[in-house]
Amino acid sequence: SAGGSAGDKVGIAGSVSYSNVDNVTEAAIDNASVDADSTVVLDARDDSDIRSVAGSASYGGKAGVGAAVAISTVDSDTTARISGAGKTVNGDAGVGATATNDNSIVAVAAAVGASQGVAASGAVTWNVISNKTEATLSGATVTASGNAVNLDADDTADIFAISGNAAISTGQGSVGISASYNEIDNETYARATGGSLSGTSVRVEATEDATIKAIAAGGSGSSKVAVSGSLGVN
Repeated sequence: SAGGSAGDKVGIAGSVSYSNVDNVTEAAIDNASVDADSTVVLDARDDSDIRSVAGSASYGGKAGVGAAVAISTVDSDTTARISGAGKTVNGDAGVGATATNDNSIVAVAAAVGASQGVAASGAVTWNVISNKTEATLSGATVTASGNAVNLDADDTADIFAISGNAAISTGQGSVGISASYNEIDNETYARATGGSLSGTSVRVEATEDATIKAIAAGGSGSSKVAVSGSLGVN
């Protein structure tokens, strides 16, 4: 989203970008028996991405104010599941249940305010990823006489955020503020409860490999008073 304005006296511009991903992805064998001569594979994957940009620019002869806000949230539940008391899942060449969340947010907010009098600008990015990733066995008997049995849960979420502003005044003063808030609050599980796993090898593994990269920058200039600040919270 983008906004712009210009006026002889006062110019005000603002833009807001809101993006949300709220998915449920499952690959499951529930209360069923499976017998395969080759492999049994359950693969649940969510690789949703958000690309968000908010920008504004304003000019006013007496006052120029620009503001930009980008808000992005991801809440994905991804499950690979084998369940069923008394049920048997056999793959002679192997059995695998894999749940993967590979979500990313790229967010940019930029604002410019310019004036011969008072100039003000502000830019904010707010990004939250809250995923649940599960690979589970419950109650069933899982066998792979000639190969491996694997339960894998992987989350590789990442956030890249930039917030920047510029406030420029040739007169009384200018104020520029930038802020970036980023949070990853994931739950990642691989577990077997109440069943059995049998193969040449057995792996039950959960991996969380989330990353956050954020930049918050503010700048202001004035012939009299100039104030700028930036804040990043991860």
